[in-house]
Amino acid sequence: MPSLSVDNIPLLVQLAKKIVIELNITRPAELKGIHDIYLPKPREPIPITKVNQRVGLPFIKCNPKKIAAIVVSQLPEREVFYGKPTAIEEKIVENLFHFLLNEVNKGRLKKSLYPLQTGVGPIGDIISSKLTESDFNDLEIWTEVAQIGYIDTLNAGKISSISAASLYVPPWDRGRWENLVGNLTEYKNQIVLRPLEISNSHELITRFNVISMNQAVEIDIYGSVNMSHILGGNVINGVGGSGEFARASYLSIFLTSSTARNGRISRIVPMVTHIDVTDHDVDVIITEHGWADLRGLSPRERAKEIIEKCSSPDYKDELWNYFDKACKKVGGHIPHLLPEAFSFHERFIRTGSMKQ
Repeated sequence: MPSLSVDNIPLLVQLAKKIVIELNITRPAELKGIHDIYLPKPREPIPITKVNQRVGLPFIKCNPKKIAAIVVSQLPEREVFYGKPTAIEEKIVENLFHFLLNEVNKGRLKKSLYPLQTGVGPIGDIISSKLTESDFNDLEIWTEVAQIGYIDTLNAGKISSISAASLYVPPWDRGRWENLVGNLTEYKNQIVLRPLEISNSHELITRFNVISMNQAVEIDIYGSVNMSHILGGNVINGVGGSGEFARASYLSIFLTSSTARNGRISRIVPMVTHIDVTDHDVDVIITEHGWADLRGLSPRERAKEIIEKCSSPDYKDELWNYFDKACKKVGGHIPHLLPEAFSFHERFIRTGSMKQ
């Protein structure tokens, strides 16, 4: 029985020749029943039609002959601190909520929205917190990693069910941990932890019309997203399930500040140095300055929306100059000046700032 993270453990158990089990006695036995271990079968649809529906087992099947050892442990979760939310990130989430309310007002969404997916980090924490105070109700969460803040939203009656591959509880957040442990019997009716093959399934993401909200390192003027590399070659993090959610979701939203390092870096650039999510899979981009709704737009129309509504005033004129010059000199479907496409990045390497 896993703890608060199922991840890809069921698949690894199948493939492993030998298994060492960590028996963490600090984890409550009441966690039994919060998991739904089901792996897709070839040529068969996944039989899940409700977010909190269970179709599998509350434990992972394992051939006892594979078990090489059982190690008793009292180790706490490894602490991961993503930093405190900033005023800019607060503004980004405020713009996100304005966008969602605008969709409700235009009749494209109900106040219950569709199941939500958020990436981890401060912006995800702010989203879960703001949902508690929002006018949205009867919400559902279908995500890979669920922040513990969603427990507050659930307690407030705003969320009816949560499905995830893991529930992240920071070691320092003792209050929420104790609340979770003390109310596990009730929470198990609303929270389901599943394998990645289910939480990140294109089939289910599409079936539930998931609204995905993920963060980006940089975004180019046509909407391609880099979320894992700096200057093309240096990995800063993995992409997680962002690719699956962006491709299969009802709405694919990417959130980022318009600049970084006190304005020395523009996150909106002529061309990204690495592509994790192509422009075809990006519906909306949101920064602290506003949002660009890219649905139904041509590449040139997308560029105008992104530059005007999402870029920093410090870089907007140069982005317009690049785009206008590319349209006149090169033309085509997605105009790019190849000698200048990475001029922002080259300037940063030379001077420590992307500013002219």
